[in-house]
Amino acid sequence: PALDPEGNVQYVQARYLEPIGSDKYDNPAGSLGSNPRLAWTRTPDGRTTAGVLLVTEGIPDALTAAGAGYAAVGVLGSQAPDDRVADVLVRHAASTDRLLIAIPDADSAGRAWSLRLTELVAARGGRLRVIEPPDGQDLNGWASENRVWTSQVGVHSRHLITPPQPRLEHLTT
Repeated sequence: PALDPEGNVQYVQARYLEPIGSDKYDNPAGSLGSNPRLAWTRTPDGRTTAGVLLVTEGIPDALTAAGAGYAAVGVLGSQAPDDRVADVLVRHAASTDRLLIAIPDADSAGRAWSLRLTELVAARGGRLRVIEPPDGQDLNGWASENRVWTSQVGVHSRHLITPPQPRLEHLTT
């Protein structure tokens, strides 16, 4: 289930373990509920690492982060972060005094996702740090190979990526 920030079920997304073709996910018909674009998680004991909100590409990575004690949210339909996603993330980070840290998949699509999300967050006056797992991995793969991945989620991480600052153009008339 995709939860809202208060923990209420707002949507359901299923992932096939052995997908046929390229469709890994199955979503309900639009008439049953619209995609909220963000799926919030809960940690097993209800406590979270202070001051951090991890943002991931999808629910599976967000659940891995929550299992490690982080407040985490998965972006649904993550290949195209949009204004609505950025608005909610920036407001939530400000109201909870949390640093936004994105952990994209370490591939070209994940890098494009994190750059776009960084631009959207910056346009709203927010800040997003990006920590990329080792090449070719997502958070789940990283966590399964490196049980101390959480020690690398921080300001001094060797996996910390500082995306180029978005170029904001000012139009004059």
